[in-house]
Amino acid sequence: MCGRYALHAHRRAIAEAFDLDPDEVPELPRRYNVAPTQDVLAVRSGSEGVGGGWRRSAGG
Repeated sequence: MCGRYALHAHRRAIAEAFDLDPDEVPELPRRYNVAPTQDVLAVRSGSEGVGGGWRRSAGG
């Protein structure tokens, strides 16, 4: 089976873990079987992130 994981942390816990403003973290529904192709919350550091600023647009 491919790698799946769960997402069940409250937004305040996510904000505290990554030193973020809790009001800027969206409330997320609990998900216990996240598939590799599903969109999920991502936290990145710095203004460019991994890959020197490259990122795929939401449209592909």
